[in-house]
Amino acid sequence: LHSHTSAMAKGDGSSAYKNAVPRRTHKERAQSLSRQRSLGLLEKHSDYKLRADSYNKKKSALLLLTEKARNRNPDEFYMAMQSSRTSNGVHVSGVGGAPKRSESELLLLRTQDERYLRSRALNDNKRARQIREGLSGVNAPGASSTNAANKHTIFVDSEKQLKQFDAAAHFQTTKAALTRTHNRRRVGEGDEEKDEYEKQASRDRKRVAYKYNEASRLEARAKQVSSLADELAFHKMVHSKGRKRKLRAGDVGSTGDGATTSSQQRLGTYKWKKVRRK
Repeated sequence: LHSHTSAMAKGDGSSAYKNAVPRRTHKERAQSLSRQRSLGLLEKHSDYKLRADSYNKKKSALLLLTEKARNRNPDEFYMAMQSSRTSNGVHVSGVGGAPKRSESELLLLRTQDERYLRSRALNDNKRARQIREGLSGVNAPGASSTNAANKHTIFVDSEKQLKQFDAAAHFQTTKAALTRTHNRRRVGEGDEEKDEYEKQASRDRKRVAYKYNEASRLEARAKQVSSLADELAFHKMVHSKGRKRKLRAGDVGSTGDGATTSSQQRLGTYKWKKVRRK
């Protein structure tokens, strides 16, 4: 019994060691040159596996479609059938797209879009104007304070006081800070007040720069939206009633000076026939 147990333990260790040792990978035999010249490339098992999987996948799909066609209800109907059809047995979806609209409906849609764009441009211009009015006493970043529109006028009693007037002493600040229209630091403030002043001035400059950039962005967007609204109005006029024709580049009367703008090159220039109105 003792010898049998030791033999089993020894056998278990040897099998575990055998599994731990990396084994040699046995590759498939290559096609010989004599057969390769006449029969071509030899198909390996991995190639056959890919081809078999593809074949079985297509076979399953065909069986499923056959079963669906066998169990199809001839009275089946759903709304997507109105916008789809079959061409040579192949289903084509999305034929026709959205239902066609009349000319009056299209004109109404363009009018609504134009009114929305006009209102958006008006709101952007109004918002930009409010921002600039709120910054009326603050110079734009990089602008000179000496050319500011608003000035501070000091009244004195005599010509002598006018000649001896010192603005820095009057405002209790330095000459370098006289050009500022707000947050002037007074003379005699300590280092703590100076540091706090510099921090507040930096925050104010960033806030003012952000406000001016926001106003410029709103004005640029309003200009772009207004041009889109003008383009919609132009298309609405072109699709309206009346006989008209598109002028070519060499036609007389396209522009007054013979030059064409970018919008005219993109949209074109039309001329309506004169109609007598009652």
